[in-house]
Amino acid sequence: MMSLGVSPRHGRRIGSLVLEPSLAGISDVDRSFLVAMSRDDGPSRIGQIAVRLGVDGTYASQYRLRLIDAELIASVGHGMLDFTMPYLREYLREHAAALGLPRHS
Repeated sequence: MMSLGVSPRHGRRIGSLVLEPSLAGISDVDRSFLVAMSRDDGPSRIGQIAVRLGVDGTYASQYRLRLIDAELIASVGHGMLDFTMPYLREYLREHAAALGLPRHS
């Protein structure tokens, strides 16, 4: 569970105390957007996220704005997005199925 020097016990605590509550208030489409981002090991391109979701750029940009407003992601360059919360990428990779979301493989 959540590598990067975090023990499984602490990883579960981070997930249950921080990450799960942060994801609780967003829509399924928002969560799908985040799972699509989690495929990348670093910043994601908005165009690639749209392709993974099977939507056009305008549609994807609306969810990008919502997630930036929710402070779950940030713009890190032209057309590039990254997670703002440590371990969120790993949490989403490990829990996509439990969240009822496809892994967008």
